[in-house]
This record gives sequence, C-alpha cells and structure tokens, in this order.
Amino acid sequence: MGLAPKAAAGGNKVARCLRDDVAMRKLTFLISLCLCAAASASGAGLAMADEPDPGPTLSISPGHFAFGPINVGAELGEPGEFTLSNPGPEPVQLDDAILEGPDPFSFKILPNGSSCYFLEPAGLIPAGTSCTVVTIFDPESEGPKQASLKITSDSVTSPDVMPLTGTGLARLLPGAALAPQAGDFGSQLLDQASAPVSFALKSTGTGDLGIESVGLDGSDRDQFNLVRNGCTQVAMASGDSCSIEVVFAPTSAGPKSASLTVQTDAEGADTAVELTGMGISEPDPEPSSRVEIGRLPRLRGAKSQMVRINCIVVEMDGCRGRVTLRARGRDLGLKHRRQVRIGTRAYSLDPGRGIVRVKLGSRARRAVRRVGRLGVQVLASSRQADGRLRTVKRGRSVRR
Repeated sequence: MGLAPKAAAGGNKVARCLRDDVAMRKLTFLISLCLCAAASASGAGLAMADEPDPGPTLSISPGHFAFGPINVGAELGEPGEFTLSNPGPEPVQLDDAILEGPDPFSFKILPNGSSCYFLEPAGLIPAGTSCTVVTIFDPESEGPKQASLKITSDSVTSPDVMPLTGTGLARLLPGAALAPQAGDFGSQLLDQASAPVSFALKSTGTGDLGIESVGLDGSDRDQFNLVRNGCTQVAMASGDSCSIEVVFAPTSAGPKSASLTVQTDAEGADTAVELTGMGISEPDPEPSSRVEIGRLPRLRGAKSQMVRINCIVVEMDGCRGRVTLRARGRDLGLKHRRQVRIGTRAYSLDPGRGIVRVKLGSRARRAVRRVGRLGVQVLASSRQADGRLRTVKRGRSVRR
C-alpha cells in the first residue's frame, strides 16, 4: 500500500511531462512555419529586386517596303513611309538613319518629308508618340535593286533594319525632229516681209523632250525673223509637237542664208534647219497705158455719142487706140441677137480725162428715138509700148 501512493505520485509526473513535450513540438512547428514563410517572402523580394528594367522601346512599321518599277531618270513613284512609334513609358532617343546594302545609292531618305527630322528636342520621341521617315526609289541603272533603312537609337531593339526593294527600268530617252528640213523663201523684194513659213517640232523619243531655246544663227540671221514661237521653255511628252513661224525680210539684194536652231535636252546635235532666200530690188516699171470708160452723156439729137475716157499711163506720153460701140441685133430691129457694131473711132488722148466722139449708125439712132434708150457695149483699146493692145469692155446705155 505504502507503494501504492508512491506509484500514484510517479504516474502524475509522467503525464505532465508528456503534455509539455506535445506543446513544445507544436510551438517548434509553428516557429518553423513562420520562418519558412519569412524566407519565402524574402526570397521573392530578392528575386523581384534582381529583375532588370526593359528600357526604351521603338516599334517601326512597315517592316519592309517594296517600290514599284521606275524608269531610270524618270519621275519618282510612290514614296516609302515608315512610322517610328514609342509604345513604352520612357522616351526614345533617335541617333541616326542611314541607307546600306547592295544598292544604297538607288534609294534616298527625304529629310524634308520626314517628321522625325523636326522633333523637339532633336531626335527625341516622347512616350506614346510617333514620327515618320520617308524614303524614295531613284534607280541609278536598270535591274533589281536592294538596300536597307537602318535606324539606330537607345531603344532595346536598336539597330532596327527595314529592307527596301525596287526594279529599275530602261531610261526614257528624249528625241526631236524638225520639219520641213529646209526653208526656201525664194525671191523677196527688199524691205518687205515674205509670207511666214511654219516649222513643226515633234517629240520623237520615249521620254519627255525639254526645249531650252529657239533662235536664228548664221551670217544672214538678221534677214530672217521669228514671228511665232510656241516651243521655247516647254516640256513635251512623246508624240507632242509645237510650231515655229519664220519670215524672210531682206534689207539688201543677193542670196541670203541662216539656220533655225532649237536647243533641246535630246542627245546629239541641236535640231536645226537651213533657211535660204534671195533679196531683190524693186524692178523698174514697164511702160504701159490703160483706159477707164465713164458714163455716156445723152445724145440730145446729135449723131455722135460722146464717150468719156480716162487715160492712165506709166512711162508713156498718152493713150492711143480705138473706141467701138456694139448693140444686140434685135434691139436694132434685126431678127438675131448677135452683137452688131454701131460705131467706131480711133483716138489719141493725153494722160487724164478726155472725150472721144463716136458717130452712130442710122439704125442705132432710130432705135434710140423709138424707145428712148439703147443698151450698148463699149470697147476701148489702148496700144502698149511693145505694140500690143489692151482692151477694156463696159456695158453702157445710149440715151435720147
């Protein structure tokens, strides 16, 4: 029994020890969990602190540009425009834009058309903004061409390289033809201009023809004048034409020659045609005479009809010839309509106005008395210095 109480006391001690050991283990486990969580948090923080900042970023579109085919030396086609955008939170500083590759000289950057060249401050693209770089294709020779637009900056993508391609076609060459190929003005009186001669200039090449000047050359160029020039300082497409007019106005006698010259951008010699003409003096007038027939005065019972004649002479003393009056047979009471002579007379007049009296036949006088008027034809001839006769004819009336 005496053991019994001792044994009971020993069992209580063991129970308390076991409870203390369990509590200690729980505390140790909780402390371990806290330490693990802290370590994990600390490790994550260290990992975040070690991750690097991505820095400025540049985005460029399109990634390449293919130009259409262009003739060498011809008008340029559609430009190739690239947009440089800054999508990040930091500004991007542009350093340079160059062309490189196999054919860099067949492509060009247009600074005046590129907004990236006008940034303020220079070359700085703020966050969320963009600018442009414009390129063109200007082939130096025929065939396919390749190059690249290279953009350097402080962007993490630098250098950015965009391929450029294009094809050069054969050069369009201008050509010119002037027609007619010579201008002969013939003989022309001194100090008088001839009728104008027109020359047509045609663009005969495959490219546009540029005309710089039109002029006259040669020792006698002052004897010819340009009176119309529709060709100076114009550009003509293939097949187009313009015209030039020239007159010959000699100031001295003899043969004259010059050339009409058109300066163009066509390869080879300038287009030119030869101009020729002969200057002649006013010829001395040939001796001549002529007459004009005036109205016939009334007969008033006379047997002769007065015929008013105006004598006009050149280098002659007067007019000599014959005046003849004719009437239709039926008007004279005959049965036919043929012209019948009713009077004639030779005359000789000094220069100026005069009168020739022509005696009428009895049948004509009776016809005038019967009806009061007789239609007649007056013929007046005048002898020339060489003996020829010049005759004029007028219709008149013999009145009572």
